[in-house]
Amino acid sequence: MQNESPISLRILLFCLVASVVILSYLTYDYIRHQHSFVVFCNVSKGYAVYIRSKKGLDVVVNTGPDKKIIECLSRYMPFFDRRIEYFILTNSSQSYIGGASYLLNRYRISNFYIADDIFAKNSTLNGVNKEKFNSFNTKRLSMVDSIYIEDSVFYIKKISSSVTEKYLLTFDTNQNKIYLMAELSGRTINNLLRSCYSCHDTKRVILQLPYLALDEKLLSILRSLADKGIVVIKATVTSQPSIRLSDMKERLNSIKFEYLISNQGKDIVISLN
Repeated sequence: MQNESPISLRILLFCLVASVVILSYLTYDYIRHQHSFVVFCNVSKGYAVYIRSKKGLDVVVNTGPDKKIIECLSRYMPFFDRRIEYFILTNSSQSYIGGASYLLNRYRISNFYIADDIFAKNSTLNGVNKEKFNSFNTKRLSMVDSIYIEDSVFYIKKISSSVTEKYLLTFDTNQNKIYLMAELSGRTINNLLRSCYSCHDTKRVILQLPYLALDEKLLSILRSLADKGIVVIKATVTSQPSIRLSDMKERLNSIKFEYLISNQGKDIVISLN
């Protein structure tokens, strides 16, 4: 018995230290995620956006073409969190939904919003059988104009197209306005930015675009938002032939324009606090 006592004491001490380490890590991980941010995941083709609210609600918009979406989420979601409160798919193209099956098989989905063409041919979600697909709380994106998430709002606007559905998603949170426009044409983007509804009470505008087609009218709109700060994600900057692109970029730099490209093998993370 005398020989067993030191061993038992060491085991008890080891368990105590291990418990403290695990509890400390869980506390750190919990505190680390108690702020709101948006991640533009590096998923090559298409796009995937992850938003985490202050209270820990998770929002995912599209997935990109493959399981890179899982790698992205694992970098920013707490490891013990296996629930996504809002999952939105805006396009049936594999470059937008190719990673959906990985996400649906790994996480529990509370609210699932999908474009009508995915509804019509749900077999495009490869790796998810029809029974499981039908078990989700699925809503048609075209039937929804807004989604309220805590004190934030996702505004959804369907843009008419003769080929396929296209959506403009605007996330309004904590005086940040995020425009997800990667599916839209340059002309449509410019028209929407010129109207820029509800921008006046915003401190920062975040634009996710396929490209930014610059002209004098658009530049004047961007200049009017200069006091808020403008962040453009994953865009190719172009201009009209009559306007030198270098001149445009110089003017953009003078109005707090921040140009970020996410094709460098890295995610882009922006705090929304």
